[in-house]
Amino acid sequence: MKLAGTILLTALIFWLVQIILFLLLLATFFVHLFLSLLVCFGVVIPDSTGQAFISKLLKALLFPFNQIVPVGNHSPFTTLLLIGLDSLVWGMVLGSAVYLAGRLLRKKTIEG
Repeated sequence: MKLAGTILLTALIFWLVQIILFLLLLATFFVHLFLSLLVCFGVVIPDSTGQAFISKLLKALLFPFNQIVPVGNHSPFTTLLLIGLDSLVWGMVLGSAVYLAGRLLRKKTIEG
């Protein structure tokens, strides 16, 4: 596979992973809100370990653009665009590494 294809495939995988994690975090937020309001009668309950883990994982994956674009109230379209651009950055870095590792592996198998 060519370098551009590897980068785009890696970026697409990262984008899908980030969207799935975001949707999981949103789903756990609504379950948490439901439990807090209806079951615990408005008492604030702490976040679950799953919510904390997903939140920290998303922060780690969104790190490149969190340094450039301040966290704030963005529209859903802007959020998806920023996640896409962040995925492209990750795709360029990791896709290039995967491509170079594949070339080195192929070169070693041909020589040896």
